[in-house]
Amino acid sequence: MGLLTYLSILKGHKALMCLLILLFAAAIVSGDVSIQNQYFTTGSESFEDIYLKGMDYSNSVTITQASYSADSSAIVSNQSHESIFDDDVVMHHMGGVQGASLQLNSMDTNATRSIYGGQSGSVSYSYLINSGIAQIDYLTPFSLYSEDITLVNNEYSGRFGVFDNDAYSSGEGVGTSKDDSPGSLKHVISMVYLDKYCNINSYLNTGAAKSGNAPVRYTWSGYSSQRDYAIAGIRMNVTPGNSLTEFGIHGNSSILEDKYSPDRINDTYPAVFDDGSTSSPMTLIMQYRLNKTGPVGVDNKV
Repeated sequence: MGLLTYLSILKGHKALMCLLILLFAAAIVSGDVSIQNQYFTTGSESFEDIYLKGMDYSNSVTITQASYSADSSAIVSNQSHESIFDDDVVMHHMGGVQGASLQLNSMDTNATRSIYGGQSGSVSYSYLINSGIAQIDYLTPFSLYSEDITLVNNEYSGRFGVFDNDAYSSGEGVGTSKDDSPGSLKHVISMVYLDKYCNINSYLNTGAAKSGNAPVRYTWSGYSSQRDYAIAGIRMNVTPGNSLTEFGIHGNSSILEDKYSPDRINDTYPAVFDDGSTSSPMTLIMQYRLNKTGPVGVDNKV
């Protein structure tokens, strides 16, 4: 259904009665299914829309007079040739509205989700994906953040969520190719904070592997947080090996000129390792800070 659609539901939704029972429920499903959940107690309510394909799913819920919590997990079914996980949650609580969503499409994936509502509220996910696509979105009253991750012969694990209108995201990945197949990573971060925005586009491509040297090794992490200001960033570390490797980061924002890592002015963008290179590992970092007032700030390091 999507986060923005849920916001329109919440806007017109009347206050619900306080639920005075303790409830525990668990369900295991697989195949192609759609599920809608609603959790509420005094001062807090959550709407959830789930779509699953080729996955086994379980969900447990506890509701009391003062709070509710729900924890779910989804893993690819043994007989599945494709897995899809699509989960959207929007929460209305005393601090305002917050939401998070995770979409995964891969041959091999798993995910967990936790929701808590009461005097405070949170929605959080953790996930693992191996060669496929991950789409992350979350919102607070002041910000909208998204990550688009596309992997070929790569494995990525991540965590993200919103807590009382503060948001975070972190993750790390590694190449998984064991033959001469090329691999790639594309990681696009977009964040809007009040009247400002930034975009961070990172990529890494590896060619066919050559014999005689260790394979290319690379790890990366994307992260974000929103409090009195907003931060979004990416960190990549690449160790050369037996295949041609090209990688770099390009950033743009609502105020600053476009930024590149490595520096484009000195003709070092993108970074390139030849197959069999003996160069030292290289780390690329780009981070934007969006303030409530004044210009954005950027860190651009090699």
